[in-house]
Amino acid sequence: MKKTVFYILLALLLSYGVRGLLHLGIRMNNEGVYGKFNTAFEKKNNYNTIFLGSSRSETHFDCAIFDSINKSNSYNLGMEGASIQFSYHILQAYLRRSETPKNIILSIDHVFNFEKADTVFMYPRYFAYLNNEKLYNGIKKIDSRFYAFHYLPFYSMAHMGPKYVQASLRGYFNSASAADSNYRKGFFPFSDRIYVPENPKKYLAEQDLLVASYLDSIALYCKKINAQLTVVISPVHQNFYNATLGADNNISDLSKKCKFYDLRFFNYTNDSLCRKNELFYDGFHLNGRGARKFSLRFSDDFHNKTHQNPF
Repeated sequence: MKKTVFYILLALLLSYGVRGLLHLGIRMNNEGVYGKFNTAFEKKNNYNTIFLGSSRSETHFDCAIFDSINKSNSYNLGMEGASIQFSYHILQAYLRRSETPKNIILSIDHVFNFEKADTVFMYPRYFAYLNNEKLYNGIKKIDSRFYAFHYLPFYSMAHMGPKYVQASLRGYFNSASAADSNYRKGFFPFSDRIYVPENPKKYLAEQDLLVASYLDSIALYCKKINAQLTVVISPVHQNFYNATLGADNNISDLSKKCKFYDLRFFNYTNDSLCRKNELFYDGFHLNGRGARKFSLRFSDDFHNKTHQNPF
């Protein structure tokens, strides 16, 4: 019996050690998605502008273009699959170590950011950063399994997969994958592949009230920390926008909320870019060329707006 207990304890200690080494390698990455996560959750930063949102934020807002026009120092914290709720927790986790930015630009989809989810997209990516209390406390509200992921190494390691191990090894050897070099200040553009139009099925744009309420939370939090919040809906292909039932109501509600909190609001769902197939990677994401054109358009609009109504 004593030997059994001893071997169980030994296995548990070894699992903590192995997981710790994997996490350490992840946090040693300087490029790619984990280089971005290290900036977001581990490092001290002093960016004066940050972008928040889902993959549409990550792939649509080129910080280099924005900085050149607005004379700023920005970083793109957009994360794949991030809802408004998760974006709120990402913001708090970022500010645990970093200076408060002057501008926070929140990219919101016309529908998906408002939907309820019981986990976060690509959730094992966040395992190495759960010592960031703001991230951990926020993410476990979305997915209760994160309590076990944090404290039970056998459980979390079963979810990591070979790509996690490979990324950890790249950290130790200071190497990068082919995709890692595509990240530029958190911005990750798609290729210039051209979208082939399709006729999508009709989709009902429903809002989860709890998730939607986190826009209020972000707005109030930004006022508390004295940061100017800007809300943006970037282009979506007209075929997909037209197939989304209730999208106009969502945008109308969003516009009213932005007026209530005195937020800057930019809506590009009817922009001419939305009708150009050659600028889209798929129905919801601009390709690299489209992102460059949109970044120029938005950066100019933001510059003009902020000079008319400075912070």
